[in-house]
Amino acid sequence: AANAVIDALESPYVNDAYTKLTFFLEDAWIRIDPVGDKTAGSTFTISGTTNLAAGENLIVEVTSAAFQPGTVGEATGFSSDAGTVTIQQGETANTWSFEVDATGFRPDQYIVTVESIEAGTTTTGTFNVVEAVPTTQPSGTVTTTPTGTETTPTTTTTIA
Repeated sequence: AANAVIDALESPYVNDAYTKLTFFLEDAWIRIDPVGDKTAGSTFTISGTTNLAAGENLIVEVTSAAFQPGTVGEATGFSSDAGTVTIQQGETANTWSFEVDATGFRPDQYIVTVESIEAGTTTTGTFNVVEAVPTTQPSGTVTTTPTGTETTPTTTTTIA
């Protein structure tokens, strides 16, 4: 039926204009790139790809896996980060990225949740925050001794 309409529109006796478009219908998806281990107190970027349209918004949440809700006024000691990002046009898939300020994060496993309210799709991933290793510089004067082969002279006495 579609070909019959196209053939009729391409007839030299029809002056109607048309545009032929091809499109695909597929389920919406969001992917998170591997995050890897991050250091407590650092700033880093979580990124990913999606087939959702450029310009749409995603909600990104980063929460400690050990988080448990507390009562009102009770300090939980857990840190998290959240925000909204705009999807950017990509070449094969559109992209998104979210900068995380882990200043208050303590070592733990963290869950990343990325959600599109409009498309009704969500994805999650995990990564670890590890303890920052302090870097120390030696203080005072440092003396170095060259290495190499040292020889000690010996003497031989012959008694006749």
